[in-house]
Amino acid sequence: MVTSPAGDNNTHSLPADEVASILGSDPGKGLSRSEAGDRLDRYGRNILPSAPPPHPFTLLARQFTSLLVIILLLAAALNLILWLLEGARDIPYDTVVIMAIVVANAALGFFQEFRAEKSLEKLKALTSPRATVLRESVRMEIESSELVPGDVLVLDSGDSVLADARLASASSLEVNEGTLTGESAPVIKSSTPVEAEAPLADRTSMVFAGTQVSAGKGLALVCATGAGTEVGKIAELLIGVAPQETPLQKGLEQLGKRLGVAILLVAAVVSASGLLVSGATGENIMDLLLFGVALAVAAIPEGLPAVVTGSLALGTQRMAKRKAIIRRLHAVEVLGSTSAICSDKTGTLTAGEMMVREAAVPSGKVSVAGTGYSPEGGEISGRQAAIDEVSSLAASAALCNDASISRDENGHWRPVGTPTEAALVTLAARLGVDYSFIRSQNRRIAEEPFSSERKRMTVITTAGGGGAMLHTKGAPEVILPLCSRVATADGTMPLTGAQRQKFLDLASQMSAQALRSLAVARRQVEPGDCGLITACEKDLVFLGLTGIADPPRAEAAASISECQNAGIQVFMITGDHLATAKAIAADLGISGEALTGSQIEGISDEDLAGHIKRNTRIFARISPGHKVRIVTALQESGHTVAVTGDGVNDAPALKKADIGVAMGQTGTDVAREAADMVLADDNFATIVAAVEEGRVIFTNIRKFLGFLLSANAGLVLALFLGVIFAQQLGLISEGRLLLPLLAVQILWINLVTNGPPALALGVEPKHPEAMRLPPRPREESVVNREILWYIMLVGIVAGLGGIIILNGYFPGGLITIREHAGIEYPRTMAFVTLTMFMLFASLNFRDLRNSVLNKLLGNPWLLAALALSSAMMVAVVHVPALQPAFQTAPLQFFDWLIAVAVASTVLWAVEIYKLLRKSGGWVDRIMPFR
Repeated sequence: MVTSPAGDNNTHSLPADEVASILGSDPGKGLSRSEAGDRLDRYGRNILPSAPPPHPFTLLARQFTSLLVIILLLAAALNLILWLLEGARDIPYDTVVIMAIVVANAALGFFQEFRAEKSLEKLKALTSPRATVLRESVRMEIESSELVPGDVLVLDSGDSVLADARLASASSLEVNEGTLTGESAPVIKSSTPVEAEAPLADRTSMVFAGTQVSAGKGLALVCATGAGTEVGKIAELLIGVAPQETPLQKGLEQLGKRLGVAILLVAAVVSASGLLVSGATGENIMDLLLFGVALAVAAIPEGLPAVVTGSLALGTQRMAKRKAIIRRLHAVEVLGSTSAICSDKTGTLTAGEMMVREAAVPSGKVSVAGTGYSPEGGEISGRQAAIDEVSSLAASAALCNDASISRDENGHWRPVGTPTEAALVTLAARLGVDYSFIRSQNRRIAEEPFSSERKRMTVITTAGGGGAMLHTKGAPEVILPLCSRVATADGTMPLTGAQRQKFLDLASQMSAQALRSLAVARRQVEPGDCGLITACEKDLVFLGLTGIADPPRAEAAASISECQNAGIQVFMITGDHLATAKAIAADLGISGEALTGSQIEGISDEDLAGHIKRNTRIFARISPGHKVRIVTALQESGHTVAVTGDGVNDAPALKKADIGVAMGQTGTDVAREAADMVLADDNFATIVAAVEEGRVIFTNIRKFLGFLLSANAGLVLALFLGVIFAQQLGLISEGRLLLPLLAVQILWINLVTNGPPALALGVEPKHPEAMRLPPRPREESVVNREILWYIMLVGIVAGLGGIIILNGYFPGGLITIREHAGIEYPRTMAFVTLTMFMLFASLNFRDLRNSVLNKLLGNPWLLAALALSSAMMVAVVHVPALQPAFQTAPLQFFDWLIAVAVASTVLWAVEIYKLLRKSGGWVDRIMPFR
């Protein structure tokens, strides 16, 4: 679809009158109302493109596609079948409980996705509802959606730009394009054409939708609306970015597949074994069907989805206290595997506030420390004579200035006007210069505003004795040639060629350090002699130079160093100039090669990945498309990527990343809605704190996952042995197979008694080594080899212990502990012992590498969970109202002691295993950590 008569012409490189001709418009008159109406029909409304939102039923259906959820649904169906086969007595509690878990998880996922899909609606809200245009030579306000190509936009300070437009005229026009390009300083605009190959950030003859006029005035010809604008192209990129599955989601999906296969194999083997042992009679086939259901219930960790969700939710609360707001639960564990952080520069690695960092005057250099616009902040150091000269410079700069500083409703000092001019005003205030007072005493009587052609701003103010004073500030290479004298501590002296060159060299040094250098000069004039200000811009007295920058955050360098120690690579991606990016990177300790957006345009994705592998860490003059390419290259190289951003330009990369991190204070709604995590303080250090928290959470998830699966392994082994050795164990009664445990008992262990300890393991305190280890590999399974060994060891000990207890209390068994007639008492003993095995095992999983004997009291939540689970187990066995539901018999006190003693063997077995592994040798060779 054609979106503009300008088509694909490089309007930024063409003269304004030629662009007007192409658009069929007149910058002095605008379009006629009828022509505007025709173009609205032809090119469409000025609204951003968006995909149709998914129907709520579609979102809800997605929540049931996870393999683990499908397995849970099958478990619920099997339990329902078991209930029906047993005569449909009472209520199918097992099925009800499992379905409650599935529904609760589905509801949580539904509401999260429903909220996330609102990101494009927020993107549309960026556009201001009304625009000022010229039509038929008359200024009028129209709805922004009614803007058409060829309209003449009337721009003034504070206006939002509502379409992409070519400037026809500009007067001191400065536009803040930070949300689109990432550039920290306002861009000076003019109607002068630029090169056709100029990147977006350098197209000074254009203004773009989604940006804001920070100073000056202008008229601009609308060249593109809606999908044809740069922000519209970003919206289309955002639509095209598919959401990424997190490593945990992939791991759980993989686990679900393996569980499904394992359940089928074990059920088939056990069923076949049972038929061989007890014979293929009709009653035995029915018993084996019931047993198959019990086995499936034993193999499925029904409590896993609920415990994972609960652990992630608790993690989000802890992160919120550290100023990191998690929007999507699974983003918590992704942080723990992050191996690359792509950070924006402005406001994240830097303070996001312009300030004078240093000044150069005839008596030497003066350094300025601190950040912000507070008049009381910052230490100023240098020779006293130099500080006095800087005070004189600051007073002159404050008079040649339209900015001010003031407190907001929260008591924070904020700039009013352009940040660069506010930085000069702040310097004056910190030096004790009352800029408001001197402005009242030195009234402005004439001015020549800053322009890209003049590269300076000049004003004439009243002065004492009825005279006048000219003050000017601008580019050093423009101001210094106009100066013939220099102000020193000893008075005004002639400015020599050597001195002039010295200050030009100092200006170059400032630029190399990412400082924006401004020269300040003045001279006394007679009010009537300057009909044209330019006629008086000569024979000036040079006052000195200022170097202005957005300084790095004080804590950013330490946070980057912590990342590097943790094996996390930090990349700076910015829309700013290369020199600025390199200088800030050097200050922060980010070392490596640099690439610009234009260089990225000329290389393939494979070459880009190669540059990254060869230590390219700095990216400057980057567009939204470049950012997505960088993220993709990192992901294809095996990295788990976190991306920070605050602007519209960041939204596609935020959504493409494994975890998108948006700024809470300065970020746009678009960025926040596209992100997985929002920083309440816009601070890079908060990302590092969140990564640490994410590592702790994933480690804890791995611990309770191992704990829950070891419980399932123990149950499955006990049931398996009960069938294979049914004859020897005395589990054949009148030709029928007796189940070692009932399905309801297995479900109680999986959901109720194991649930609280698993959740408590999810809040295990962080390990001091959390940020000293490398990130876990992206492809590493959530159940790695280390966890697998624990599952096997705990499962074997628990399964054997449970079946030994069952045998010891059953008449006719191989080993006799205390014989009891019938199956109910022995089964209750096995039920209690297997439960106690799991409670002891939860202590083992507190630390996978070191002994837990010296820190048994380190997790009060786990101690409370063990007490709760034990109390519930006692209730199931001894409360008469619960005994029929679980088919339990009350145990004697001595039998409780036996159960606890036997179950404690798992604690000692794992402690011995850890000790042997730490000592190396054959155990570590055959059972390695990874």
